[in-house]
Amino acid sequence: MGEEYRIAHQVDRLMRRINVSLHQRIRPIDVDRLGPLGTMVLDVLADIEPAPIQKLNQKMARDKSQMTRTIKLLESKKLIVRDPSPEDGRTGILSLTPKGRTFVQEVRRAMSELMREVLEPITPEQREQLLELLKQL
Repeated sequence: MGEEYRIAHQVDRLMRRINVSLHQRIRPIDVDRLGPLGTMVLDVLADIEPAPIQKLNQKMARDKSQMTRTIKLLESKKLIVRDPSPEDGRTGILSLTPKGRTFVQEVRRAMSELMREVLEPITPEQREQLLELLKQL
């Protein structure tokens, strides 16, 4: 197998390790039972809010009906709010509520702790190199 496959294989192993470990850590935090997609939507929204629903859909690259259900769930749990766009009242603008913001902070704290453990075998210099390489991708 070529170098590209070996890289893909190692990236896949790392992502699965992170994914499984993160979901285990988040389970106690996820009192509203949002699951991985709901958690991901809140995390992405935190980076781009306030955001039109279409922009969130683009960032998530998910099926529109799946996103619609998830957004409704997050609204019902009081984690996000949808306001009409000042430019076009038919378009919804999404923002985190204080409850949603707190949840994202807790998830990001769990991710930071996990990544500290995952990256523990490599030096701070290697971590910086890894970060720079990832930015190029």
